[in-house]
Amino acid sequence: MFEKLFSYMNSVDFKEHELNWVISIDSKGNDATLGDLICQNAPLSVLATFSHTPKQSGVTIKAVHELSDKEIEHVVMRHLKTFPKDRALAIAGYGFFTGEQLREEVKQKTEVGRCYIAIVRSHNMFLEKAIKEGKIRRKSNKGNVEIPNFNF
Repeated sequence: MFEKLFSYMNSVDFKEHELNWVISIDSKGNDATLGDLICQNAPLSVLATFSHTPKQSGVTIKAVHELSDKEIEHVVMRHLKTFPKDRALAIAGYGFFTGEQLREEVKQKTEVGRCYIAIVRSHNMFLEKAIKEGKIRRKSNKGNVEIPNFNF
């Protein structure tokens, strides 16, 4: 699905705090973060650049496309809790929405809410694929310092 895009890009860069984003659900029904998914699916050469430790071992993370409607809605609501309060998202043809407004749209299952769920699902599937392909990199929190890419 994302092969053409991956052929053009070097990597997706993540800052340390982004590893706590909820991206899926694990086999026990708990939140699975981006860092957990990296620990489970990233190639060892990539994994070595991240300092994240998974919460639980022996627990598998559901593929994003396998999440039920209820599970993806939960992931979206967790995502929206991190939405900056001073920002709004512009949705063509619908206007601007704050995080709180988007939460209401998702809860009410409006067209905007359904579209936002689809966007988050696609975005998380993209991140999941980037992790499995090793197309990720840790971004330094220290200015413009970048973690080197040692793929020769």
